[in-house]
Amino acid sequence: MTKFKNKISASTFICNDFDNQSGQMTIDDIIYVDDDLSASFTLFTVVNVYADLAEGKWPVNNVNIYGFLRENKVKDFNVAYLGKFTVSPEEKETAENFLSYKHRHTYTFDNFYFPNTGDYVAEIFVEKPNTNLDEITYESVYKNCDVLDIINFDVQIKAKKI
Repeated sequence: MTKFKNKISASTFICNDFDNQSGQMTIDDIIYVDDDLSASFTLFTVVNVYADLAEGKWPVNNVNIYGFLRENKVKDFNVAYLGKFTVSPEEKETAENFLSYKHRHTYTFDNFYFPNTGDYVAEIFVEKPNTNLDEITYESVYKNCDVLDIINFDVQIKAKKI
């Protein structure tokens, strides 16, 4: 069980259309690819950190978050490392009426090539305290980090217009 139970959570969304300036997005569970299996899309992740009012502080500080995209298979799956970002402490004091803060991160892809059509998952992991990853691979993150969020989606070829 994670050290961060009830202290951090995340929600991830697949967006075929996303405007970072206005925040407007189209959320979907299907990514439509061209005939060459390429697509442009955004994974939008919101991480919430919850205050520990008894301690009067934020319990999660400077944790690393890792993202992966993989085929939804038990074995022999293709996987892509999306990147890492750090959730830093906010310069906010905890108060009775202020129970959480959020950190927003986007992974934006232009002409990302999928190996196949079918079921995929995006997995978001949070690094456990005192974890020192020598290399960032799916296997090392899976073994040494906790799953923060998983979103399932389908990859399909766009229908041709007649």
